Amino acid sequence: MGPGRPDIALGRYRLGDLLGRGATSAVYRAEDVHSGRAVAVKTIPASPELLSRIEVEIRAAQRLEHPNIVRLLDWGRGNGLVYLVWELVDGPSLGRACRERRPTAGWATQRVIEVLAALDHAHSRGIVHRDVKPENILIGDGGRARLADFGVARLTDHSTMTSAGSLVGTIAYMSPEQARAQAAGPPSDIYSAAVVLYELLAGANPLVGGSAAETARRAALGAMPPISDIRPDLSPRLADAVMAGLARDPAARPTAHDLQHELDVAVNGAREHVQRQQRLRKIREPALSMGATGAAAACVLVGLGHLRPLEIAVGAGAAGAVALRWPRLGATVVAVAAVALIARVSAGAAILTGLGLAAIIASGWQWPRRLGMPLVGIAAAFVGMLPLACILCAGIRSRRERIWAAVCGIALTFGWQLWTGRPLLLGPAAAHPASQVLAGVRDPAAVIAQVDALLAGSWWLLTGGAGLLAAALAAPLVLRARPGGQRVAVCIGWAGALAGIAMIGLPDPAVGLAAVAPSAILIAVWAVRPWRTLARMGTEPRSATLRGPI
Repeated sequence: MGPGRPDIALGRYRLGDLLGRGATSAVYRAEDVHSGRAVAVKTIPASPELLSRIEVEIRAAQRLEHPNIVRLLDWGRGNGLVYLVWELVDGPSLGRACRERRPTAGWATQRVIEVLAALDHAHSRGIVHRDVKPENILIGDGGRARLADFGVARLTDHSTMTSAGSLVGTIAYMSPEQARAQAAGPPSDIYSAAVVLYELLAGANPLVGGSAAETARRAALGAMPPISDIRPDLSPRLADAVMAGLARDPAARPTAHDLQHELDVAVNGAREHVQRQQRLRKIREPALSMGATGAAAACVLVGLGHLRPLEIAVGAGAAGAVALRWPRLGATVVAVAAVALIARVSAGAAILTGLGLAAIIASGWQWPRRLGMPLVGIAAAFVGMLPLACILCAGIRSRRERIWAAVCGIALTFGWQLWTGRPLLLGPAAAHPASQVLAGVRDPAAVIAQVDALLAGSWWLLTGGAGLLAAALAAPLVLRARPGGQRVAVCIGWAGALAGIAMIGLPDPAVGLAAVAPSAILIAVWAVRPWRTLARMGTEPRSATLRGPI
């Protein structure tokens, strides 16, 4: 028990442990002896220069009733002190909680949304907090944010401005007008809440300098680097909302209600986007497997000859349906049919093809939904857009699975192009299709010798294959780039590097460029996404305070 401190405050609150101490106040855990309820009691000296201001703030706090605001339960005077009895929030401050564990963007934004709801309630009643900072935000039951110390900033203004110990802790969250000792209204609270969110997302408060004077100078300038420079992974809407709250001009800042709404849409929109992507991923993999297997089955059926288009379509559809339900069985059936078709031309080539297909199926047996992915390379190459197959690998999160799909896809595509005489990877077509050169060859060793002779001098195949493999592994970088200029630049760089590799060693570099150009154009259009720009310019109303539609 501290010296000079009474055991019972206001005749009913038994004071306990010290919870915290400020420049002019101390907060104790206490028990209401009448009800047994735990409360927090703040003691402030009843000095003449503070008393009138304390009473004003008490009357203001009594008008606040909101689930995200710590309520004032009682107050009174005694023993030369003013006692403020507050609802006890038995949890850490936001600052302490985030020091113990780095918050996720969603969690941090949700806490500030709750703070803004509290500020909106206070502003509607003509009350300005003026000291929004992590230490004044308590984390209560269920992780909900509770804003505390309404009006205390005004009560402690003089101490804050003269005490170097408290200057940095408070002024680092002040708006520029407040740091310049100008009138601070509701927009100042918005700025402070945005600074809190900025710090939670970035991991540091950029206004904090090496000294109180430097911090005060930065706060007065209000120069904050864009949050997107520090966290490029944030959604553009969330980044824009944060920076809107940090506008230097108070009139340009959104209201607490508007910023709360925008942050809520940004967070929930991002969450819905992730959930939508997860649903699409569950659909995309079986669909790719089904489509690729069906397309491969159609090619095999065409090769058999003497089948009508309807019969080919039914057979391809049945193979795709089998792959959708039993992907391993579908891949095995198509492989066996392909080997049987090649055996009609060359038994040796059929043996080597069967061994290769068996190795692919065996190595991907643990990823049944991926078994159709290597066939996507053949489908893309058939329409002259082989690089698109590399982009599709970006949807495979596991690096091992992505490498497997890319290597197997390149191998199958090369084999198909060699057999049919189509352009080899990103280079020119073979002089003669292997299906003609290997006709009647039964010995696998002789097949290898014939293929080696057929490809003599085609060392550029190695660079083309390596370039496609590198493009497939780098494809996730395209998806991770922020939409807009950054994604366009990444797509151009990705396609340009692939085009450069495709042209290495070719007698006519234009052949390699032509092999990449159609896919590069489609990828660039996807990166720019002009249809979304047109949609945003359509019927959606624009926000008066935030960039972008509301």
